[in-house]
Amino acid sequence: MSATEVARALDLSRVTVRRYLEHLVTTKQAVKQPRHGTPGRPEYEYRWA
Repeated sequence: MSATEVARALDLSRVTVRRYLEHLVTTKQAVKQPRHGTPGRPEYEYRWA
């Protein structure tokens, strides 16, 4: 899921969610990869490692 999708599901700020997701990536608990095929700004998809 993207940070935006997680934020909507949990009713939290996208920025706050992104910070937590980045922490999970840093601690190798999650994996981040670019989501292709969407117009506009690049979006990253996060998933459990």
